[in-house]
Amino acid sequence: MFFAITGMSVVDVVSNFAVRSWDYFREFVWPRIIEIVTTPIHHKQALWLIVPLLITTILMQLYFGRNKEEELGWNTAYANSIALIYISVNLLKIIYDQYGYGFWNNLTPELTSKLVFIGIIMLQALLLAFLDLFHSLPKRFSFFISSLPSVFVIALVTIVVVHSNIPIDRITLFAAFFLFLASVLFFTFFRWLIPPSTHARQYLEQRHELRQTERRLKRLENYKKIQDMEQSIKHAVDGVVHKVEEPFKKFGTFFKRP
Repeated sequence: MFFAITGMSVVDVVSNFAVRSWDYFREFVWPRIIEIVTTPIHHKQALWLIVPLLITTILMQLYFGRNKEEELGWNTAYANSIALIYISVNLLKIIYDQYGYGFWNNLTPELTSKLVFIGIIMLQALLLAFLDLFHSLPKRFSFFISSLPSVFVIALVTIVVVHSNIPIDRITLFAAFFLFLASVLFFTFFRWLIPPSTHARQYLEQRHELRQTERRLKRLENYKKIQDMEQSIKHAVDGVVHKVEEPFKKFGTFFKRP
């Protein structure tokens, strides 16, 4: 109905949306991404938080890239959530150092937005730590959002927002989302480039063989199910044919009697 009224096809709508999205990304989101990434260079205090976290993230990805047979683990996911809580508290201290005691009595819109943003990140970290503590989320999902690349992007955006005048608006949220995607892709590719250890290589080969065996067994199981279905259909058809032939056999026997 909508397309009939506007006179636009589905292809035109999708194409128009793609062009508008790209223009919005190029004009607003991409400059904000560059601003977030380059802001720590001009704020040395932010580097003292970002650089150690970046080095830790790279070293951990180096470890998991070499030992590909290992995964994150609930304890490490829990520790990463606690690290995000520590960063949030540290940022509150920075605001206290900037504005002094009683800053809550002289709240400006900028300061209020920063405090709200830090509070949201802290609540998210506390909730994530609670869920990791009790293993409440699916393992893969929990390990993904509690991994160091995810924590690094959240911490980076929060640290930059506190140390700069970047507004907390829709553009910043979009920029943070694309930074998150870029971080996940970069560190995934980084782990893939690292040659595995001897033990990890053997593990990967055994896992590959196991998966091939599982596929063969699954195909064999499906083939057996098909055979069983064919036998069931055959027996059912034979039974129907027998029931249909039975009256005719009796009728033929009747005429054969002397």
